[in-house]
Amino acid sequence: MGDVYLSAEDVFFAGTAGVRVERVEALVDGTMVQLSSTRSSRSCPDCGVSSRRVHSRYGRQWDDRPVAGRPVRVQLTVRRFFCDTRTCPRRTFVEQIDGVRAAFRRGRTGWTA
Repeated sequence: MGDVYLSAEDVFFAGTAGVRVERVEALVDGTMVQLSSTRSSRSCPDCGVSSRRVHSRYGRQWDDRPVAGRPVRVQLTVRRFFCDTRTCPRRTFVEQIDGVRAAFRRGRTGWTA
């Protein structure tokens, strides 16, 4: 039987499109997984028009389910986009990456890197 090789995406986020695992780091008290989006544009949640113009980037982090008995901390870099539609009331919006984390959910505190 042949060897099966899995990517980091297959191990941590199987079936999730639009996400790239940038780095996996084994730490003393757990595993750190750094993610980013692979899509070049996102659609405004109000008007639905696609935007490529990035306003800024920032990180979100949370504790995820353990893998092989080790705690996992996920760090996701998300982008804030401009909505350039003149009739849209929203000027900027943050990308949501389906299947990674629910919007507006807060991570637990107390995990040390």
